[in-house]
Amino acid sequence: PYLGNPNADIVIVEFSDFACPYCKENEPVIKAIMAKYSKQVKFIYRNLLLHQDSGQLALASLCAGEQQKNGVSLFWPMHDQLFNLQGKIGDGDLTKIAVALGANEKTFQNCLDTQKYAGILNDDMSSADTIGITGSPAWLINNYKIDGEVTQEEMESMIQELLKNGPGLEAPTSNATSSQQ
Repeated sequence: PYLGNPNADIVIVEFSDFACPYCKENEPVIKAIMAKYSKQVKFIYRNLLLHQDSGQLALASLCAGEQQKNGVSLFWPMHDQLFNLQGKIGDGDLTKIAVALGANEKTFQNCLDTQKYAGILNDDMSSADTIGITGSPAWLINNYKIDGEVTQEEMESMIQELLKNGPGLEAPTSNATSSQQ
């Protein structure tokens, strides 16, 4: 799932975990960045399963995402709710949350029960392993890997440098290391 301009020169990929408190803390940064740079940036969400409930939460987000309300995927509303309710979601709550957002209960539950998107989760984990990502959140901004939380100022600085100098920019900060996307 992504937000922003699908053809943007600046691509931000976040490897995140719905059960990770640091990922939850970094969510306002993404919202602010996308509010300001949605025409210049494509933001892609990928799952990194590091906690006990991570797999079910990630599956729920993807199962919600296959449904729409008013022509809009339910992935992002589910994403937001999973972070808002982090640590408070019990057995059976995922379906209630999805239905409250507008998902069809039977379709959602079937998707969850069959683990329809387990392959995507495996692909995300394999990609993270290949890139050397071991903790969340982790970021790829064009070809530069950043581990850990990023402030809005750091993210904006990097975006401004990429807008000014082009997508092939040398790593502008000491905590950014070159990596393949």
